[in-house]
Amino acid sequence: TWFAHIGAAKALGILQRRYNRAYQVDTSSVYGAAIVLPQLARSSGWSSHYTAFAVRSHIFLLSSFLLQGFLVYMICKEERVNDKFGGQMHLCDLGAHLQHCPDSSNCLGPGGTEYSPERLFNWQQWVTRKWVRDSFQSLFPERMDDLNSFMDPGEYGMESYSLRIVCCFTFVMGLFSDLVGSCDLFLLLWRIPTCDNPWVTYDPLEDVQDQSGVTLKTTGMPMHWKLINVVFVLCPKIYIWILTVDNGVVFLMETAGIEDLVINAVALAFILSLDEMIYVTMFSDVAKELVDAVQPYRMNLEYVEQDSRNPLDLWNAHEVNRAWHILTPSMYRLIIPVRLIVMASITLFFLCKYYVEHCTRLEDGSWVPKPLEMPKRYELPLLSFLFGPIPN
Repeated sequence: TWFAHIGAAKALGILQRRYNRAYQVDTSSVYGAAIVLPQLARSSGWSSHYTAFAVRSHIFLLSSFLLQGFLVYMICKEERVNDKFGGQMHLCDLGAHLQHCPDSSNCLGPGGTEYSPERLFNWQQWVTRKWVRDSFQSLFPERMDDLNSFMDPGEYGMESYSLRIVCCFTFVMGLFSDLVGSCDLFLLLWRIPTCDNPWVTYDPLEDVQDQSGVTLKTTGMPMHWKLINVVFVLCPKIYIWILTVDNGVVFLMETAGIEDLVINAVALAFILSLDEMIYVTMFSDVAKELVDAVQPYRMNLEYVEQDSRNPLDLWNAHEVNRAWHILTPSMYRLIIPVRLIVMASITLFFLCKYYVEHCTRLEDGSWVPKPLEMPKRYELPLLSFLFGPIPN
């Protein structure tokens, strides 16, 4: 027990010291490369190789933004333009309470009849069945009653309301690490000194057989480079994330089938992983090695990796951590899952935004789609796409 408690205290102390007030760029994506490589080029006096690495990093950064933005734009266009030309209304809560019908809200479908399990279809099936019935009615108007009796198109609605909410949360959870990376990048740009200290240093005393004496370390950044990184790296990165979440949630909320919901929730997260794919496939091995070798910036200048406390001090510190009870406030601060609360809040915000913008609440509590408005043209205006996340 003695050694187990000391080992637990030492492991916790090492990890806390390692990550306490340490700020590092993302070394697995094009964003981190776009931050690091220009600073290495600046530190080298803008030599040809380092300058080429820096320029290429921003070319790949622009490529990542354009590719991600184009994919999100096409998803947005499908929902806001193409589907409307096809006559598809918003799904809202159509068929959400099918298991409680006919004694519940949302029991009337867009066709004006009550929902039942055997009459529930997705949009493609429902519109095809409806078209076949309407075509026969046009050909044989004198047999309208018989056709209505024998050719039931059913109703359009969702297969699972709870799965739709879970898939939206799962989708947000899959993209949350990218938001955390943006926050880490902001803290890095905020915390590192505003100076032109070099990120490359050389110590001839350490230039031995196993060590080159070269150290790559985050030290400082001039103000103009901080502004460049905020404007051309951080802000576009955050807004791409907002656009993806906003349009992704709408896309999932408009998906009626169970299989389609699960597949789409996973597939949409692929968009924000394109920056990592570009980094792995497009950057040279030398550039990736340079980015990976950069040490983080630590505000604790006396940082050492190992915990130098003696076993007795470790034991006493561990005993203090064990002295908690059910009313200890600090214990609840450690237990509360802040990230889970943030993810749930983000999901709730975009769900509410969807209902407010696309649905109308009836007196019985039903959320039904607003009247369909045809787009004025086939193309989605770029400004309309860019300002789409702003609530109306």
